[in-house]
Amino acid sequence: MDKMFEGMSEEERIAEFIKAHPDKDKAYPNKDLFDWHNKLTGSCMAGRNAFVKDRGLTLDGETTVTEFIRLTENAYGGSTIKKLKEAYK
Repeated sequence: MDKMFEGMSEEERIAEFIKAHPDKDKAYPNKDLFDWHNKLTGSCMAGRNAFVKDRGLTLDGETTVTEFIRLTENAYGGSTIKKLKEAYK
C-alpha cells in the first residue's frame, strides 16, 4: 500500500485523504491520521513519533481533520498540508 502512495502525485494523495476523511470536522482516530501524514508527505516514523512526543500528543483518541491540519501545517511536509487545507474549502 505504501508503494502505491509513493507513486501518486501530491494531488492524488490529497484526493485519497479526502475520500477517506470526507468531513473535516469529524473526529478520526489519531493513529489513522498519524499514518496518513506519512502517505501525504512521506514523513518517516521517527519524525512522526518525535512530533507526537514533543507536543505531548497520543496516538490514542481522535482528532478532527481541521485540528490535524492546524497541528501539522507548519511542520515537516507543511506545504502539502496547506494544500490539503485548501482542498477542503
